[in-house]
Amino acid sequence: MNLCAIDCHVHLLDVAFGDDSNGVQSALKYSPRFGPDLLSYFEHFKYNYFIRKTNPLIYAVEKLIMLSVAGRMKNSSLPKLTNSMLGAGIKYSVIHPVYPYVTTDEVYKLCDFKAFFPFTSPPVDDGDCLWRAESDLNRGCLGIKIHPLIQGLDLDSGIYKELASLAAAQNVPLLTHFGGSPAMFGLRNGLGHLDARKIRTLALHDRNALIIVGHIGLWQNEEVLSAVKDLDNVYADTSFQPAGFIKKAAAAMGAKRLLLGSDFPIGNQKLCRDNVLAAGLNDSETEDILFKNALRIINFNKSKNNFYAHLANNMR
Repeated sequence: MNLCAIDCHVHLLDVAFGDDSNGVQSALKYSPRFGPDLLSYFEHFKYNYFIRKTNPLIYAVEKLIMLSVAGRMKNSSLPKLTNSMLGAGIKYSVIHPVYPYVTTDEVYKLCDFKAFFPFTSPPVDDGDCLWRAESDLNRGCLGIKIHPLIQGLDLDSGIYKELASLAAAQNVPLLTHFGGSPAMFGLRNGLGHLDARKIRTLALHDRNALIIVGHIGLWQNEEVLSAVKDLDNVYADTSFQPAGFIKKAAAAMGAKRLLLGSDFPIGNQKLCRDNVLAAGLNDSETEDILFKNALRIINFNKSKNNFYAHLANNMR
């Protein structure tokens, strides 16, 4: 199947690691020792048996992950993303800031609204958070990004609920990171592994809010799938998930609630796209995940200068 695709979960610039971790310098120094696509090949670790939050070694595993990815974030750039997209058959990338380390303004300046489109990640610790988020949406950002682990907030926090309601009112999606612990980012902020039941709390706070769960929860994927499969306003992106689990998620949630994601530059865009193609879904389901769902729930036609009015007929 020779289809182009939309990658709904991409990063640029330096999504930094926490300054309160004594492992940061080691991570940057020794990251070349680890394989460049460690996170992209998690299927080889067998999620069910090795990377699980109940594993007593899970925090050591997550620190290993930090070591493997710290240097990669330092090397992300538009030229490298462009080359990755060309190699993977990705025509459009949705770029996510991660407040406080990468701001919406920084990402917005990089987006051309032709191949690169921004979300907003508003300052959740600022009294002007909702105003800033609404302003960003009004200038063309296509959704809202939150990151509980980096921002030190649980999913049922008041500001996240308010942002979900704003997303519903503006008819844009809200994407949340899910999976792992703050140890992955060199942080000690009081949070442990997130509870997937709180995705339900956030989604049920406003049933008109469209929530996207990043990575289908990484190695908390089974927990996430169980928590959200009956909620039609909850979607998930496929980054870091092997073909077999993508097939399982499509059976449980429906392919119309899955989006292609890579988490570039940590994830590998080509592998993430290939995993969707290898999931054994029919052509219609595969197209849904690769681009149709994104066109349906992300209002590209609303974006700056209406560049994307032609998208629906221009994906092959």
